[in-house]
Amino acid sequence: DLFEMSGGPAGFAAGVSFRKEQLNQVSFPVLASGDEVGGNGPVPGVTGDRKVYGAFTEFNFPVIKSLEIQAAARYDNYKNGFGTSFNSVSPKLSLRFQPSKEVLARASVGKGYRAPTLFENLRPLTIGNNTSANWSDPVRCPGGVPINNTVDTSTECNVQQNTALEGNKVLKPEKSQQYSLGLVFSPIPELNTSIDYWSVDIKDSIQ
Repeated sequence: DLFEMSGGPAGFAAGVSFRKEQLNQVSFPVLASGDEVGGNGPVPGVTGDRKVYGAFTEFNFPVIKSLEIQAAARYDNYKNGFGTSFNSVSPKLSLRFQPSKEVLARASVGKGYRAPTLFENLRPLTIGNNTSANWSDPVRCPGGVPINNTVDTSTECNVQQNTALEGNKVLKPEKSQQYSLGLVFSPIPELNTSIDYWSVDIKDSIQ
């Protein structure tokens, strides 16, 4: 407890964290050759690691008996073993107002992030056929049916396209901003109803 307020003692909490992440994708000979299933290309092996340092803090302020405010923040620093690093701060502010036993209102605003996984950073280049869908020229072969005998069906009708997938070592975290509003109504002990609204705006989304 920090000090006394009209609604009770103000609270405080803080902490630190550390973790190490490691990626080890083993490629057996059949995977490296690309022969494990039709349409696939070679799947190389990959290894990598990172260290993540974190710190967080939270404050709780019971302003009055019916009003409580919370403020929190978290800091994370990512040090990748392949030469890149980034950090993120995630603050949050929330409010809880309960004027009576039957009614409760709540609201919050905050920012967040999602760090790329090691696989999203380090995924080796793989090239293969998309065997789940075919492509046809919409003009010369609509619906997979050639319009005349001049159409080259091997390149214009029901063609399986090659796809290339690869990670990105300099990929940064996706960031978000959230808002929420809520109202709880409990007219009797046996009945509890609530309505909530959320809004989440994500930037630099990792696909």
